[in-house]
Amino acid sequence: MKQQSLMFSLIFIAIFSLLLLDPSPAPAFRSVEKSTLSKASRKSKPLSSSARERQKEVTLQKKTYSKKVTSKKIARNYKRTSRKKRLYAQKRSSKRSSGKAYKAAIVMNANTGEVLFKDNPRERLLPASLTKMMVTLVAMDKVRQGAIHLTDKVFISKDASWVEGSRINLRPGEVLTLEELLEAVLIRSANDAAVAIAEYIAGNQENFVRLMNAYAQKLGMKDTLFVNVHGLPSENGYDNVSSAYDMAILARELIKYPKVLQWSSKPVVKIRNGRYRITSTNKLLKSFRGLDGLKTGYYRKAGFNLAATAKRDDLRLIAVTLGSPTSKARFNATRALLDAAFNYYQKKSIESKKSLHKVKLSTSLK
Repeated sequence: MKQQSLMFSLIFIAIFSLLLLDPSPAPAFRSVEKSTLSKASRKSKPLSSSARERQKEVTLQKKTYSKKVTSKKIARNYKRTSRKKRLYAQKRSSKRSSGKAYKAAIVMNANTGEVLFKDNPRERLLPASLTKMMVTLVAMDKVRQGAIHLTDKVFISKDASWVEGSRINLRPGEVLTLEELLEAVLIRSANDAAVAIAEYIAGNQENFVRLMNAYAQKLGMKDTLFVNVHGLPSENGYDNVSSAYDMAILARELIKYPKVLQWSSKPVVKIRNGRYRITSTNKLLKSFRGLDGLKTGYYRKAGFNLAATAKRDDLRLIAVTLGSPTSKARFNATRALLDAAFNYYQKKSIESKKSLHKVKLSTSLK
């Protein structure tokens, strides 16, 4: 029994000695610890100059690539947007070019009153700032009568200075001559100047509008009714109305005053002792031979209007176009009409008169 217990003790001691002296787990633990320490030492170790340069190059390449990708995306989006804008512009231009260059038109011999061309001449439309031709006519007739003078000093009221739209920025209490105001009306289509003239002659706009309608009736302008002096839309919903025929009659009467053509033929004029420069709204002055007037008009509902007059040799013509869809359309159509009319008188033949009525009046005229 003692021998068995002794043997058991020896076996137990031998096994315990083997477990205690086995070196196999220790190297594994030491290798892990060594690898961990080596990584930490590598992280903390400073980079060499060549390694730093290489790292900078890699970073720069990444940034450059990123910028290229971003710029390509921006360019692609810009092209898409530009293409959409071009398509939209083409659609708008095609819609405009598909229609007529105006709603009504007329060409008249200013010397005889003969009508050479007409298209809806008696249709009642919105004259817009062509209204100011009547303002000028009333003023010039008063000057002819001696009731007023072009050198008269006109005091600017608050009402005149507050008028919107095309203007010469009149200030309350400012004083200009009547001639300066008339130049501003014809050349720049100044609404504030038109109100100042009306107040000076008739005391207020309402009285002056009565004068305008009286003159229209006297001239036989049966399609015309004025409700204000500047031609802008009225707050009460009533607007000035007229026709191409009536505007031609008005223009024919107005150009009897040489001073009017002297003003309307100027592309640029200076007022306020040369301190204020105003430019003409009539773009045909420099581009059409013999053209020296007369008046443009526009607001959105009315469209683009033009009453033009030109003289070659002893022949003077008047052309009126109302309701053009664009400013370019009104100028192109008016140019084409006047060219055809002058050619008719130059050739004096039936064929040329036919060609006048065959003029293609579209927004694509050049």
